[in-house]
Parts: sequence; C-alpha cells; structure tokens
Amino acid sequence: MTQIDLQRRYLQCVTFMITKLKMYVQGFRDYYQHYQALPTGKAADAERQALAVNFQRSLMNFKKLIHRFQALEVPVQYQQQHKLLVSLYQTYVTSLTTLAAALTDQKETASVEALQQRCQQSLVQIRTGLTTAYQLKQAF
Repeated sequence: MTQIDLQRRYLQCVTFMITKLKMYVQGFRDYYQHYQALPTGKAADAERQALAVNFQRSLMNFKKLIHRFQALEVPVQYQQQHKLLVSLYQTYVTSLTTLAAALTDQKETASVEALQQRCQQSLVQIRTGLTTAYQLKQAF
C-alpha cells in the first residue's frame, strides 16, 4: 500500500468515526429524553431497564469501534492527532458510561446534570481536536 493510499484510507476512517459519533450522540440524546419522560412505577421500571440495557449495548459497540480505530495503521503525519482523537473518544465514552449509571441509579439530579455537562465538554473537545488537528471546517 502506498503512502497516499494509506493516508486516504485513514482519512476515510476518521470520517467514518465522525459519522458514528454523530449517530451515538443523537442516540444518547434520544435515550435520555425517553428515559426522563417515563412515568414512575413498576410498569415503567421494566421499560427503563430495557432502555438501560440497549444503551449499554450501544456503548459496548462504540467502545469496540474505538478499539478498532485505535489499532488502525496510521500515516506518520497523523500519529499525534490519532492518539489525541482516540483519547478524546475514550474520555467521551467514559463520561457517557458514568452518566448512564447515574441515570439508572437516579440518586442525585445535580450529579446527573454535572455528568451531562462533562459529556458536553468531551464533545466540544472532540470537535476542537478534529477541527484543529485534521483542519476540518466543521466536524459535526
């Protein structure tokens, strides 16, 4: 594989990761809105549990995707950016995992709000990392 082919393939993977991130961000927003809209009671508990299980499955799939992205053959000129992007994606997933656990436990509303803010900050960092490191006009 030539250097140009490697670079093209790598940048296609970066674009794919951006697309997947958009999908997961929207999916989590939908999950959160649906979760908050459920009434309290035993009937809603089963639906909440099903939502939590589905979301955990999505998180696991996204973690696997990040792991595959991390293992990519990266062109020399993108080594630093790649490490940064993988780190930012992992931070975002960790934030989401913590937030999902807090929602499931429903202990403190303030805690959930702080965790939501942390997830938002992670997304901003990813967006900034993509726009500066890869010189994209708008990542997502």
